[in-house]
Amino acid sequence: TISAAFNKTISARKFWWAKELFSINSIEDLKNQWSKWGLSDFNPERFITRKELCVMLDKCILLFGSKNLPMDIHGKMSFVYSQF
Repeated sequence: TISAAFNKTISARKFWWAKELFSINSIEDLKNQWSKWGLSDFNPERFITRKELCVMLDKCILLFGSKNLPMDIHGKMSFVYSQF
């Protein structure tokens, strides 16, 4: 369900975070962001679609281009090697 996916995303907050995730603390906050992300038909009790889950994770968790995982969406690692 959407609410279960939201709870799992919130539990990962301490590992990967985006500024937007810290403004979302409840299902009501998520509902307010849902349409801003280009999604529709918000019902926390229905099953979440793959597209909705991908959008939510992309907006809430820095998977690509973060300091935790220096990889772009194409799988290219962007390590900076020392000049020494």
